[in-house]
Amino acid sequence: MKRTNYLFGDTFGVADRYPFILTGGAQELGFPLSACYRDYVARIEARPAVREAERREALSEASPSQL
Repeated sequence: MKRTNYLFGDTFGVADRYPFILTGGAQELGFPLSACYRDYVARIEARPAVREAERREALSEASPSQL
């Protein structure tokens, strides 16, 4: 079976969002994940749109004195 970067091929799709959230949350909670899941989360986290969304989310959670 051919390995792909995302669920349905080499292109990120809407279906990748849900398992990304679940596996990312599992990592944050300390659940042991195999290398393939850790790599999957890292690939998605490296996407520019995800980095920008995480930056915006951090700003929205910051208190006015932190901005």
